[in-house]
Amino acid sequence: MIRRFAALALLTALLTSTYVAVAQIDSQSLMSKAMDLLRRVQELSVKGVNVTQYVHALNTSLALIQDGKLSEAEALLKSLDYEVSKAEAGADTRYVLLTLAKYFRVGVTLLIPLAFYVFFPRLYAYLWFKVRRRWVVRGST
Repeated sequence: MIRRFAALALLTALLTSTYVAVAQIDSQSLMSKAMDLLRRVQELSVKGVNVTQYVHALNTSLALIQDGKLSEAEALLKSLDYEVSKAEAGADTRYVLLTLAKYFRVGVTLLIPLAFYVFFPRLYAYLWFKVRRRWVVRGST
């Protein structure tokens, strides 16, 4: 009877330790998935995408992992992975457009002195003649 009880206790301890090890491995895989998503979110941020909601979701998933709610964390990470994949699809186009807009603004800013140099004398002469067109010049006699 004691041997059966000892064998049952040993079997229970073995199963419990195996379950804890499996849960630990699962949480580690979720943490690595979260870190991979964090890297992808950082790349999106560099490309000019608003990543506030993704960071909030990552923080929530990490809190769930720490609380031991692995199934909820896994579901949240899967949905976040889908959303990040959608954002990555359009991120390169957005990055190119933002870069082109930046270069356009710099180009326009650099053209302002040239335009002033070319057009200001003409504008000044035109306005001078407009203001003084009724002046009468009389000869000295």
